[in-house]
This record gives sequence, structure tokens and C-alpha cells, in this order.
Amino acid sequence: MKSTFATAAALLAGAATAAHETGTFAVLRFTNNQLTKGRMDPILFPGLTSTHVHHIMGGSGFSKSSTGEDLLKSKCSNALVK
Repeated sequence: MKSTFATAAALLAGAATAAHETGTFAVLRFTNNQLTKGRMDPILFPGLTSTHVHHIMGGSGFSKSSTGEDLLKSKCSNALVK
């Protein structure tokens, strides 16, 4: 009986560890310092002045006409990933 309980406990601990290692967990935090603020929206108005204002946070590759590829090439970010 004791060996069955010990075996079950060991299997359960192993399964919990394996499940933990296959998942990912990240927390995205911003420094509360925006990169800029302005009438820019590269999705709705690429290269043009937008009709609304955004507070820009994230990668340094942001511009009026930036694409996802441009943002991936950013050299820095005001986001802290933990």
C-alpha cells in the first residue's frame, strides 16, 4: 500500500512538472513612458495624419507608415517582459 501511494505521488509530481515546463507564461509591463503621442495610425491611415490620437507604447520601429515587419526590427522597447 505504501509503495503504491509513493508511486502514485511520484507520477503525479512528474506529470505536474512536465505540464509546467511545456507551457509559457509572460507578463508584459510598460514603463508608463510613452514613445510619443500623436495623430498616427499606420493600420487605418498608413503614412497619413490620423483623425484620432494614440499614445504610442512599444517598439522603437513605430512610425506613421510602420508595418508589423518594421516593429519586429525595433532596436528597443518601453515594454518589460518578465
